[in-house]
Amino acid sequence: YSQPKLELYGLYRALRHYRLFIIGVKNLYVEVDALYIKGMLNEPDLQPNAAINRWIQGILLFDFTLVHVSATKFKGPDALSRRDLGEGDVIIPDDDSWLDEIALYIGTSQERYRPNQLSDTSLPYESNTLPSVFLGMSDQESTLHNIYEFLCTMQLPTFPS
Repeated sequence: YSQPKLELYGLYRALRHYRLFIIGVKNLYVEVDALYIKGMLNEPDLQPNAAINRWIQGILLFDFTLVHVSATKFKGPDALSRRDLGEGDVIIPDDDSWLDEIALYIGTSQERYRPNQLSDTSLPYESNTLPSVFLGMSDQESTLHNIYEFLCTMQLPTFPS
């Protein structure tokens, strides 16, 4: 792939990797040195290949603001995106099957909006069955909490044996 497509793929992989942490985040800013990513997202080609369509589909699921940072101030992450594969590096196949389970539908009604239209709306689920109401801390949250405590106190966490 060309460099712009690799940058787009990098954004897709980063958002996908951290999706559990950033879904629902308000005011998320993503800093990139590639202005063409913004162009590819806002004005995609009419017939880009299927992989790029899936990357764009995955990226557009997130609510974020793309911020351009000049390449002179962005040397570390930029060098990582341009690094060649090292000896023994293995390319892990990308699993984007989670995109198949997301229904994307946009429709408009021919009727004019009526304020009382929403009053009869009932949800197809109970709010107490949503994952966000479960009180237990996930393994990832627990690990992040342990890391935070270590960084604040510089004392190793205790683990059950």
